[in-house]
Amino acid sequence: MLLSIGLAARTTGSILRLWGSRQRLPMKLAAALVIVSVTHALAEAAPVGTGCEWPSRPTDQQISDLINEQGLREFENPEVVRPVSEASKLELVVGYAVLEVAGCTAQLRTYNGKLVGPTIKASPGDTLFIRLVNNLPMASHPHPQDPPPPEHTDHFSFNITNLHTHGLHVAPEGDGPVNPATGRRYIESDNVLLELPPGEVQEYRIEIPTDHAAGTFWYHAHVHGGTAIQVGSGMAGALIIDGGEAEHGDLDAIPAVAAAAASEKVMLVQQIWMDESGEIENLPSKRRPTLVNGQLVPRIKMRPGEFQRWRLIHAGVQENLALTFDGHDLNEVSADGISLGRLVPWPSRGPDEIGGRRETLFLAPGYRSDVLVQLARDAEPGKTFYLRTHRLPRDESIQVMNARAQTPAGAAGILATDVTPDDLIKGQILVEVLIEGEPVSADLPTKEELSRVVPSELIDITEEEIARTLAVDPSASRSITFSMRHASCDPSDGTCVPCTPGADGCDPFKLRFMVNDRQFTMTNGIPPLKLRTGGEWTAAEWTVSSGEYLPAAHPFHIHVNPFQVQRTEPDGVTRWRWKDTWLTFSDGTPGTLRMRYRVFTGKFVLHCHILGHEDQGMMSVVEIVDN
Repeated sequence: MLLSIGLAARTTGSILRLWGSRQRLPMKLAAALVIVSVTHALAEAAPVGTGCEWPSRPTDQQISDLINEQGLREFENPEVVRPVSEASKLELVVGYAVLEVAGCTAQLRTYNGKLVGPTIKASPGDTLFIRLVNNLPMASHPHPQDPPPPEHTDHFSFNITNLHTHGLHVAPEGDGPVNPATGRRYIESDNVLLELPPGEVQEYRIEIPTDHAAGTFWYHAHVHGGTAIQVGSGMAGALIIDGGEAEHGDLDAIPAVAAAAASEKVMLVQQIWMDESGEIENLPSKRRPTLVNGQLVPRIKMRPGEFQRWRLIHAGVQENLALTFDGHDLNEVSADGISLGRLVPWPSRGPDEIGGRRETLFLAPGYRSDVLVQLARDAEPGKTFYLRTHRLPRDESIQVMNARAQTPAGAAGILATDVTPDDLIKGQILVEVLIEGEPVSADLPTKEELSRVVPSELIDITEEEIARTLAVDPSASRSITFSMRHASCDPSDGTCVPCTPGADGCDPFKLRFMVNDRQFTMTNGIPPLKLRTGGEWTAAEWTVSSGEYLPAAHPFHIHVNPFQVQRTEPDGVTRWRWKDTWLTFSDGTPGTLRMRYRVFTGKFVLHCHILGHEDQGMMSVVEIVDN
């Protein structure tokens, strides 16, 4: 049965491809929309401020209404600011705003009243001038970590905030005087242990090193306990380091890429976490549509033969993304803001195929990837292609993992839980590309051009370098385990002891979220790391895993210092690449990461970038000292 909705033939075909293949349409379309949670825009119109209801079986007409009324609008890049002086300072005002989100009315915490923060641009050697103003109301909320960290036993609110520049190699703390009235420094750097209560203001001066890598980074709120709520509300934005210098790894040093700068697309991928009332005042389990810059399936117009640079940022909170582009390669040239020095072509896959980290351009929360997308020169005007997510293998789905974590049983019961992927995960279209205009002749960068554009300060970490460090400091190598399990935890320091569900008061309905068997506190973490060993910069191998009790794939993220990790690419070759966020293996197998500490001392954090897990305790303080 075809859609009988009176649309133009091209649009009708678009809708069919949006939610699956042309076979078994009515049930498949309905199931897909339920899974990706786009159904909220299809219900009876809700009054302003009341959110909307979610039909369990959307009709073809409802699907059509959603696409026609809320999707397929012209793609919009976020506004761009360059706050590199006192005169150009960026003021980020945090406050509630009533916004339309894919047809639903929502009251969300925002930066400057918008669903997407402005794109910040700067160059190596610049200083970012940012004033963070907290205009949220005073409120009290239960902490998602149980027991809460000792610092939050007397007070906690989702309306406390701060600012993190995700992926930047910058100082984790400021060095100015302390305001006696607040106990905070007047001016701070990338300090996520800072807490900015409602009604207060914090100045930031974030100095970007002169040798900093150019690329795609991002910023977002990062107060422990409220990170998922705030980022899931849209409190995030792109942060781009540019300058056009090959030694910084800036792809604009390649003439063909620089010539295409005007058509560059910044794609901040969001998963707004609101409930049926259009609010985010707890950690909900509702699945919502994946948006791009706050838009549902925006439309990009491209000419045959044209190529564009897309900066993809996974700022979502609820699911991994397995991406392909219909009929074309996604030519990856940068990961987590750091150029690869090569082009990695991720091939297209069919709409019904399952995608995963080995088959697709895979983005876990926190990941970024720059891709060059080139259309065929004989692409037919009027034809459409789609950037789409694919169904995930169940062991790579955050939704499946979280469903298992809610099961009141021990490890065996959780792993045996019958979670049906079709009930949780479906592919979704993110962007439509419409072919329009006369063909153009454009060539992707050559292998030689790409090989010359890499950050000069991020040279490969060798086994010999690690051996030199370990000869002086055997403790340099670390083992980090993210775990979810039943345990009894000490609220004074976060230490946890495994327990048997139902025995000795062990709550069978509650899992603890831990790093190395410890929930987060602001004072305890992994033992301090040394900046230098034997007079040289420290380089070490770390092993990171998801543990054995309930193996699951957790995105490991560490602030300040990027690391190297291996990946097998479409050509079958396993290569090292620089990252700041890496998804652990779902079977608990440890992954090997290589790190080098070069510049900064101070306290920062490592954590799971499933932000609900972080807020429930899966985070640890890291401190680097200069010995």
